[in-house]
Amino acid sequence: MSMENEEKFSDNEEEHLRIENELLRLKLMAQFGNDFQMHSEHEIPPEVENKFLKNVIAVEDQFASGDHTAISIFEKIGKPPFTLLENISSKQLETELKRLKKLLQQNNIAIHFEYGPYSNEAVYKYITERVFQKEVEKDIFPGMIWNFIYEEDFPNNEEAIKKNTHLFFEDWLFMKFNEYSGQMASEFLSANGSNLTRNEVYEKIKLFSDCFVAFNNDGYNIDNIKVDGQPDGSFMGFSEGMYKYDAQLENGEYMHFEGPFKLYQRREIDETYWRIFHFVIPGFNQL
Repeated sequence: MSMENEEKFSDNEEEHLRIENELLRLKLMAQFGNDFQMHSEHEIPPEVENKFLKNVIAVEDQFASGDHTAISIFEKIGKPPFTLLENISSKQLETELKRLKKLLQQNNIAIHFEYGPYSNEAVYKYITERVFQKEVEKDIFPGMIWNFIYEEDFPNNEEAIKKNTHLFFEDWLFMKFNEYSGQMASEFLSANGSNLTRNEVYEKIKLFSDCFVAFNNDGYNIDNIKVDGQPDGSFMGFSEGMYKYDAQLENGEYMHFEGPFKLYQRREIDETYWRIFHFVIPGFNQL
């Protein structure tokens, strides 16, 4: 599908953009399948999303045509002189870090930290030893930014497991597990060792939650996080602690659940994200 003729889908500009955006997303999903997913908890203005989607398609078309030139980020920002981390003083480090960050920003290169904060030493090492080596297009489209995430090079396993735990209990409290609940694995392990799909687990959760009007007065504490590297390069781990909540019945009465919880998680080879594949929480014993 081509948008070159700028077909008008509606006289209402906002409605036109929303329809066009949906078609652009379908085009990208047809090209990349499940590798292309765009979801946000916040509403994205249609004009911003439209510009983003068109830029993505333009870049992919450029790659497909062979009309592109890749250079290292170090080259992109003008090969600035810099001092190796082991040779820089603490006083110089902060100044040099600000200078390099400014150069990256001026060249439309953004670095992000999902967790942290990390020390100046860790960030400087990341920029000079990892980011500088990455490749980008020599020429980019107006408004396009190259984004790099620190944890994709240096996974923070404990913080990722902790974040998944928070997301899980938020989804549990409001019973909003859905296809975008990224902390949940596509395949689960039941208590008897059999496999369950994510949808089967969601159905079991729904059967439980449908017995109540709402969950309230929840609280939990994470007492322990464990990470174990596996021989094949993957990781297994869990978070555990205590969890409590009140489940409101239709007659207005409450059932109080309280006890230990344990969320079993794994991170596959060459991935930075952890996924929950089995869990034990008070009140729910259907896995």
